[in-house]
Amino acid sequence: MAWHERFVAWACEVGVRVYDLIARCSLGLIQWEKSPNRSIEDYRCNLLWSAPRTLMIGWVDTVRICVIRKRSQIELQTRDVTE
Repeated sequence: MAWHERFVAWACEVGVRVYDLIARCSLGLIQWEKSPNRSIEDYRCNLLWSAPRTLMIGWVDTVRICVIRKRSQIELQTRDVTE
């Protein structure tokens, strides 16, 4: 688990979840890549807030840099539209 100001992130069996404590809502799930050769139980997930809105995730041989940003009006209007 990693906590910075208003955001908390934690690893679970499907990926990393991020939660906003002030807005009291989930910001999303960053899913693990599926691999038949790897079991998530065999590797430790490393979480680090490198800036107030930047989360670094290290797992197995992958590093992900995730930046929290506010959605634009267009993204909000079209988020539930199927193609």
